[in-house]
Amino acid sequence: MINYKAGQELDDGLIGLLCKKAFSLFPERIEKSEQAHTNTVYVITLSGGKKVVLKVGPYTNVRLMHHEKNMMYTEVTVLQKMKNYTSIEVPEMYYYDASNTEFNGEYFFMEYLDGDNLADVRDALSKPAQASIDEELGRNNRALNDIIGSSFGYYGRLKKRKDKWMMPDITAYSYQEVTTRIFWGSFLNRIKNCLPRSKNPDLCIAICGTEMSL
Repeated sequence: MINYKAGQELDDGLIGLLCKKAFSLFPERIEKSEQAHTNTVYVITLSGGKKVVLKVGPYTNVRLMHHEKNMMYTEVTVLQKMKNYTSIEVPEMYYYDASNTEFNGEYFFMEYLDGDNLADVRDALSKPAQASIDEELGRNNRALNDIIGSSFGYYGRLKKRKDKWMMPDITAYSYQEVTTRIFWGSFLNRIKNCLPRSKNPDLCIAICGTEMSL
């Protein structure tokens, strides 16, 4: 598996300018998250004590895997759809800038929600607690699938989306996507006979965390 990080890091001065632009406030504290991958994430305490999250996209000229392209746009718009069409708690999106004027990349500020990563604490939870969480996740996933789109394909790849299901050209993936190609090639081969019957492009969150419509 290829280990790389596409996200770019910003210095404190530039982060301060972004905070000023978005909130008319400067940061009192900046903490970089180590859990991000494609994007870079900062937890920022603004003057006055309010905590926000700054997510910074990769450089515009960085070569990304198919499911990573336009992820900033995807996250912003999908979170808004979740807020509009479901009762799932999602962070509020405060500010999104895709102009590439402040630096070579996109960024957004969103609400900070305090909590623990489920993967980090699951083993310490009781079996009933785990079952309750799994049930809630199932309900949330069903709510997401009830959001109907207008076309099929990865959500953020607008020019690649189609009005009907089409088997993708698996051989077109780049070297960086070889593990993805092997997985999806095997998976799609098993379900290909079902795909022509797919009529509604429902919102789906894939196992890798990528949003796409199916």
